[in-house]
Amino acid sequence: MRCRPQYALLALGAATLAPFPAAAITKGDAERYVECTRMVNHDPKAALADATAWTEAVIEKTDASQAARHCLALAMVALGDYGTAAEGLVRLAGEMGEFPERRLALLRQGGQAWLLAERPEDAKQAFDAALALTPDAPSLLVERARAFAALDDYWAAIDDLNRSLELDPNQDDALVFRGSAYRLLGTPELATTDIERALALNPENVDGLLEKGILLGLDGQVDAARGVWTRIVSLSPQSAAAEAARRNLEVTAEPEETAPEAATE
Repeated sequence: MRCRPQYALLALGAATLAPFPAAAITKGDAERYVECTRMVNHDPKAALADATAWTEAVIEKTDASQAARHCLALAMVALGDYGTAAEGLVRLAGEMGEFPERRLALLRQGGQAWLLAERPEDAKQAFDAALALTPDAPSLLVERARAFAALDDYWAAIDDLNRSLELDPNQDDALVFRGSAYRLLGTPELATTDIERALALNPENVDGLLEKGILLGLDGQVDAARGVWTRIVSLSPQSAAAEAARRNLEVTAEPEETAPEAATE
């Protein structure tokens, strides 16, 4: 399993990101922003259309324009136009010099969108800029580690994960991620230690269980590995981990001793 899991943009709405203070945006624009970001989750095409029309109707680089362009970028992410969205989010972040919290949130979203666009070097640059604003943010360190892993720089990824786990030792997903990186670097003992720690924190972490099965299989314990993969399918049948577990179960299946005979009349 590569250190490149499915990655979802944090589709932060107005209440969480709060990029536009009430004093700088009209009540009507604030309500439109809230409605637009809400539509991103259930009707992204409608959100895209509304944000496009809104963007064309307001003066560029005003707070209303920034609100419209933020919703536009989120809608693009929801519709799979990750690169264009990332460019827009990073450009917006550059307009937030007086507001570091807004800049940080937009850089983070931009980095996530670059990862979805499979442009990890651009993602790393966005996360670098975000970490310059808040160096000891455990989740941001994990996100930059994902960019390093996508660049096949697993040791750099581990450095970020080490720091993240120093700041917050109870991140089971970060432990699974580091364990996966250790396995890919050929150090299964360290990988196993991290996976067992992660599963002690969260026994139903399906990504951790997937890694556990892989490590068991590499150690020749195929039956035990198959048991773990079967459990993943039972726990979370629609997950990416379950899909990988099913493939591993197929690969390790015992061949039938005899092929079924053709029916005779």
